[in-house]
Amino acid sequence: MKKILLLYMTVLFCLLAYSQEPTFVKGDKYEGYIFDKEHFVFLSIDNQQGRYTPSEDNIEQCEDILKRNLGNYMINNHISPSGIPIYRILPHYKRQYVGFITKDNEIVIWINFLRYSYTDLSKDIIWVKDGGSNFWSIFINLTKKELYNMEVNGEA
Repeated sequence: MKKILLLYMTVLFCLLAYSQEPTFVKGDKYEGYIFDKEHFVFLSIDNQQGRYTPSEDNIEQCEDILKRNLGNYMINNHISPSGIPIYRILPHYKRQYVGFITKDNEIVIWINFLRYSYTDLSKDIIWVKDGGSNFWSIFINLTKKELYNMEVNGEA
C-alpha cells in the first residue's frame, strides 16, 4: 500500500512540476490567460484527440469570431442573460483559454469568462455556480470558425 501511495505522489508531483504557468495575453478589448495543454482541466469535448496549447494568434482569431458572431448566436439559441446583453459588454470580462484538438484535427478553444474575480485567474481554471451572466463559457471551433455550447450560469 505504501508503494502505491508513493507512486501516486511521485506521478502527481511530476505532473505539477512540468506543467507550465499560464501565459497572459492582452489584445484589443480583451485580456486573459492561456492554459498550456499540460495543465489539468476537468473537462473534455466530443471527438477529443487531446489537449492543445493555443497561440496568441489563435486567441486573436477566437476573439474576432466571438465579436462578429456572439450576438446572432445568442439570439438564434434563445440565450437570455439577465440585465445587459453579454455581447455588448465583452471587454468587461477577463478570460481563461483552454485548447483541445479533435480526432479530425480541428482546433477548439474553450473560453471561460469572468466579469468579477476575487482570485488570481492565472493559478487554475475558475468554476463558478450561479452568478448569472457574470460567469459564462463558450467553445469556439477555430477550424470551422463556429461558436457552440455556450453556458451562462444560473441565478442563485
